Amino acid sequence: MILVILILTACKEEVRERPRNDDMKELNATILVPAGDIMPSYDRMKLPTFFNVGNIEVDEKAKVQTIILGPRKGKGKHIDVNNLAMFSFEKDSIPVSFVLSYENDFSSKDLDYELFMVEQRDIIESIESWFKLQCGLGHCRNFKWSSEYKAYLQLHDQKMKN
Repeated sequence: MILVILILTACKEEVRERPRNDDMKELNATILVPAGDIMPSYDRMKLPTFFNVGNIEVDEKAKVQTIILGPRKGKGKHIDVNNLAMFSFEKDSIPVSFVLSYENDFSSKDLDYELFMVEQRDIIESIESWFKLQCGLGHCRNFKWSSEYKAYLQLHDQKMKN
């Protein structure tokens, strides 16, 4: 009996523990394109963004693009955001991804991926439509939404590369 327990214990595989919710959500971002401004790499129709665009600072060397829901913030401003989802697509066969995040004053309740996907369908469709319009017919495709955990993994993997 003891031998069986020792064998089972020795064969136990080490599994990465899913981070606590706080570790996945509280992030610092710098605003690059305030809501209402033209996003330089997506300016075909000269339609301003209705969201802020920024970088989440993973460490001194790594930054990940983020779409930040909430009121307009000034360019260069540092704000705390909450991780909400991963938004990705292909632009001319090149993969593009953004962490979708929100500032605390965007919602009175703590949003999670499932709640956002059900209750905020209009925002999801508006973001996709904005990118489709800015890219031109057929240049942006294969839009995909993934959970906040997938976004966390991208942030974590970016940090591990540096």
